[in-house]
Amino acid sequence: MSNKEIREYAKQTYKAKFQDVFLPVIIYTLITGTISGFGGSTTTIIPIVGGLLTIFIGLFTYVVQIGLTDYLVKFVHNQTYKLEDLFGKFNEIAKIFPVYFLQTIFIILWSLLFIIPGIIKAFAYSLVPYLYLDNPDKDVPSILKESEEMMKGHKADLFMLYLSYLPHHLLGIITCGIYEFYIMPQQTLAVTKFLLEIKEGKTANSGIVEAQVIEDNTQNKEEQ
Repeated sequence: MSNKEIREYAKQTYKAKFQDVFLPVIIYTLITGTISGFGGSTTTIIPIVGGLLTIFIGLFTYVVQIGLTDYLVKFVHNQTYKLEDLFGKFNEIAKIFPVYFLQTIFIILWSLLFIIPGIIKAFAYSLVPYLYLDNPDKDVPSILKESEEMMKGHKADLFMLYLSYLPHHLLGIITCGIYEFYIMPQQTLAVTKFLLEIKEGKTANSGIVEAQVIEDNTQNKEEQ
């Protein structure tokens, strides 16, 4: 699927199942934003304690991110999903910590060279949460390497997908963040669909068909 098709899929699906996409993404955003802000203020006041707290907060948000990924993967695949999925991976925190730690270290090291290599490395690791969900027991270096291999030739497309939502984010700034709350879940769904297309090797326009079916079913229910 092209980026245009993926954006259309996200738009139509978001329109048809607004609440199912909006709530988990906004809950994730509010939780991570709140605790990150708290961690930042603590770091300024008590540097050592703040530093340790920053690591803990990073791990916490990463676990919730994997939970959100799990929720959205189930959503895209029309499987059973629930809000509790956001916090369903805390029982695996011991397995997730090495993934979070090694991924973060590599991104930081590449960022020390220059900000752009750090961003490229972050894009290369975009599939890590998805690959972890597929096989939580797989060794971490293999997960990172597999993500890098699968993202070859796709990082620029992912960047362009993010960039295509820039006008919406500018509107979010103009509306003092109000519109941002609306568009962020749609963008998150689009990115999820994009990454799943890469991981699963899909090229057909199945996403557009799925979105249209969802919309048609919703309209039929309303008419009834």
